[in-house]
Amino acid sequence: MRHVMVFALIAGAFCASADDLPRGAKEIFFDPAGTGGGALSVATEDGCVEGFAPVHSSAGMRCPERQIVSNPGVDGSLGLSYWIELVERGNEAGARVTDSTVFRSGDRIRLHFRSNREGSISLVQTGTSGHPEMLFPDAAAGFDDSHLPAGKDRILPGPDAWFRFDDQAGTEQVIVVFAAYEDELESILYKEPRRRVVNPDLLTLARASSEAFTSASLRYASGSRDLVIEREVETHTEIGTYAVKKSGKPIVLEILLVHR
Repeated sequence: MRHVMVFALIAGAFCASADDLPRGAKEIFFDPAGTGGGALSVATEDGCVEGFAPVHSSAGMRCPERQIVSNPGVDGSLGLSYWIELVERGNEAGARVTDSTVFRSGDRIRLHFRSNREGSISLVQTGTSGHPEMLFPDAAAGFDDSHLPAGKDRILPGPDAWFRFDDQAGTEQVIVVFAAYEDELESILYKEPRRRVVNPDLLTLARASSEAFTSASLRYASGSRDLVIEREVETHTEIGTYAVKKSGKPIVLEILLVHR
């Protein structure tokens, strides 16, 4: 990876009491139909979500991931969550971080994605020419499966592959496109589908779609009425960014990984 990114999401914040706040992206992600079964839970002292006991393994104590509890097709909402697995230079063990992390030369990362509906995912980055180029899938590198199963952790570029920060500091833009159907994905990704020419307006589309403001101090964030974005930084097994399109239309997000 040339140099890297951290999500730049712009939006309108709001002030209201906890009871008046609309459902956040994380709550919708786990409970698409709003039945209450997937409502946010309070983290216990051991860092697991309430009701989940910690699991001890050779890798140390870990908390089970919460499952999506309702039929995601009931209201048609499409949800995507992601977190970053970071291995810092000189270390062997990975850490679960968000895109607000500042990365260093030599750091290695993998992106973990999870969705509340089955679909297809692609990653696009701005190349040295300034034009968008496909980052994933990458058939030449053996990564040609864009399928994202519902509720399953999908690691990109792969379980045995990493993106690595070189010695050139900077910020790299990566656009995530996730859709329930392959034809929807391709209609956004490609200006000329047959020639697989990436849409040059994809970055503009990502910024226009991501009208959401989020920060470590703001738990809930929403942009347009259709797109809701939230960042979780407290519950260990749910650390990451959550984005939901209530209409079920494709999700387009801009990730900016800052490399110093």
